[in-house]
Amino acid sequence: MPQKWRGPFPWLLAAFLANVVVIVAAAYFLSQGMADHEKLTALTMVALSGAAVMFALAWKIVDFQVVRLIKRMATEVRAIAHGGTREGVDPNRYAILSPLPESVNSLSSRLFAARKELSEGLAGATAKSEETASRLAAILNDLHEGVVVCNLRHQVVLYNSVAMDMLVEAGQLGLGRSLFETVARDPVIHMLEMLTHRVELGGRGTPFLAGTADGRMLLQARMTLIRAPEGDPTGYVITMVDAGPQVAALSRRDALLREVVEGLESPLLRLRIAADNPTIVAREAENIQTAIQKVTEGYQRALTEWWPMADLHSGDFFGLVARRFEGDALKVSVTGLPVWLHADSHSLALAVEALIRQIADRFGMTEMDLAAESTEDEAWVDIGWSGATAAKPALEGWLSKPLSLLGNMTIRDVLIHHAGDAFRQEHRAGRSWLRLPMRKGLEVHFQTLAHGLAQGSGGPLPGQAQPADPAGILRPRLAGQCP
Repeated sequence: MPQKWRGPFPWLLAAFLANVVVIVAAAYFLSQGMADHEKLTALTMVALSGAAVMFALAWKIVDFQVVRLIKRMATEVRAIAHGGTREGVDPNRYAILSPLPESVNSLSSRLFAARKELSEGLAGATAKSEETASRLAAILNDLHEGVVVCNLRHQVVLYNSVAMDMLVEAGQLGLGRSLFETVARDPVIHMLEMLTHRVELGGRGTPFLAGTADGRMLLQARMTLIRAPEGDPTGYVITMVDAGPQVAALSRRDALLREVVEGLESPLLRLRIAADNPTIVAREAENIQTAIQKVTEGYQRALTEWWPMADLHSGDFFGLVARRFEGDALKVSVTGLPVWLHADSHSLALAVEALIRQIADRFGMTEMDLAAESTEDEAWVDIGWSGATAAKPALEGWLSKPLSLLGNMTIRDVLIHHAGDAFRQEHRAGRSWLRLPMRKGLEVHFQTLAHGLAQGSGGPLPGQAQPADPAGILRPRLAGQCP
């Protein structure tokens, strides 16, 4: 804060006081030798008045020539500093203050140069950004897939015209709007949680199925995380295509194949029983049945390969399923050792959740278990509860329940698309288990092979990591294998 006592005024005041002191002292010494004190007093008063007038006149000159010029220059400097059009002050107007005006002009020229450089840099960066954005928009609009980029608040920050055309009937898709106005919330949240916990999957697209918010369209989607240089996720990219026509066509072919198989089984059985030459007829019937079985298995493999699946750790998957029951009276616990599965985590989670809720309602359960098991060639997901097993009609009813988030596909359809319909029930140690067949993940095959090599060499693999337990249960892991 400026101090008002600085400047020419204190010095002029000091000179005035010194003048007064000198005059008073002179008057005193003169009065000692003079008798006419009235003349001396008048002379003193005239001297003091002259000193005061001289002081006032000197201050007025300093105020006009210095102080006002400085204030006027300060106003011009403020105008220059706040982006005015003037590039400096006129040194001739402030000649008495030299070299202050020249210093101000030097500083102003540097300020203008910095502003010009900054403006040119911003203009160049803006032009480059617009060019990049135009190029990116052209690339995105040329894709046959819908692309939507969102931040972690699920607000849309970028999308292409294909996504706009695809989702226009489901809701309002726009910058800054929530993605969940057009796409179902549950599968997106599910996949985001999974990729956040599985760091090695976040950098590449992971497929999943999702429906639109109004449930009219089924989307085959793929999510990829966007990460900051520090590694923390800042958003995600979803690419999507309309899976409705493909799913409908596959469902029609699936229904047709089932109809053919079921329609041929009974005639073949009757032919085998009623034929005059049972040996020949039985052999031919067996051949027909084998051919039909090959067609069925081949079609099932093709259907399963189309379904968007990825390797999935059972501990992570069961954790996602258990979180769906948070806040409910039903408690879902994870037991046993984890295994690697190959599945569509979202559709499988919906199917397992629906089965658990139906079993709990049927038997009045408040606690249920989830477990996974694998053998050399197959894997299983087990749902356990206390008490007796379910009757076959009840089980068939549960499996026929439609899932609205998957376009009213049934639980049976989801399980068949994963590994067929060879599900079964077991009763062990007072607990019943519904066993759902699954496909083994690629990591499991790599782990089995590596384990065999390690045993053949008499020791562990070089660089083999110790078991980790991020999901609350033991997870075996090898070097080079996804954690």
